[in-house]
Amino acid sequence: MAKDAYYFSHDSNARYDPKILAMRSAFGMEGYGRYWCLIEILRDEDGYKLKKTKHLYDALAMQMQCERNAAHDFVDACINEFGLLHEDDEFIWSESLVNRMNHKDKKSEKARKAAQKRWQKVSSDAVSVHSDSDSNADAMQTHSERNALKESKGKESKEKDIKRNEEEATKDISVVDKLLKNNIISPAFITETLREDIDDICSNFGFDDPKEIIFYGIKVAVRGNGRTWKFIYNRLEYWRKQGVHTVADAEQLESGETSRRTHQIQRGRHGPQSQHQEVVPEFMKHPKKDKPPEDPEEVKRRAEKLEEFLNSI
Repeated sequence: MAKDAYYFSHDSNARYDPKILAMRSAFGMEGYGRYWCLIEILRDEDGYKLKKTKHLYDALAMQMQCERNAAHDFVDACINEFGLLHEDDEFIWSESLVNRMNHKDKKSEKARKAAQKRWQKVSSDAVSVHSDSDSNADAMQTHSERNALKESKGKESKEKDIKRNEEEATKDISVVDKLLKNNIISPAFITETLREDIDDICSNFGFDDPKEIIFYGIKVAVRGNGRTWKFIYNRLEYWRKQGVHTVADAEQLESGETSRRTHQIQRGRHGPQSQHQEVVPEFMKHPKKDKPPEDPEEVKRRAEKLEEFLNSI
């Protein structure tokens, strides 16, 4: 999904909202389509508000595929009759959309800061682990020269520290760790772009538990031999578009896709007999009967008659 193709939540039962029902009673499903067209336009505006300009209704008429006056009358009705929109001297907006987007923006910002903090910690832990490992190696060599027993204890202590640091790092980047362990990415691919992709999935795809959905996406990629991050990201985007929210939803969707592909393959291999049955001409269904051998005397008589005819010409 393109980063600038913005997302907003849309209740599946919005058509039953009393205000929308009132609007539909006057404008029908055409008005319902115009309303959501307006909401999508507002979603892309700064502050989720539409600035009043000289040619505003010309632009809205083009978007809603209607006349300018029809666009103006519809927006006016949404404001003054149905209470679906609000206005002041400068802007038009939807109070419901503004409230939803402010809530989403706060969650996204919180998730972004948390992800940034995790990645900074991971980077710091990785440097610390590497530094501790080098220091530990030098220390072990010195201890070995002085006292084998002290070396053993020191090594054990350092190894526990390293293991604890690695476990903490793994806890924070379990998604990345899963990608590495399944050979989806290499360490060189752990970049800011990957972090942004994961943050985008967690914040904007609408999954109930984004991490578990990503884990399931990794499993699907491994089973299908699609071991690339691009494959996983595109699969997750497909699930989002299909309304997936949980792992169970994704599993059900994948099961249906697998059954459909299997059915298509089987039809390709063993299609209905009527489609591939060879048509046998009627004359080939009955074998020819062998003719009885001709009488030699009759053959000789016909030959003599033919020769007599040819000589008379």
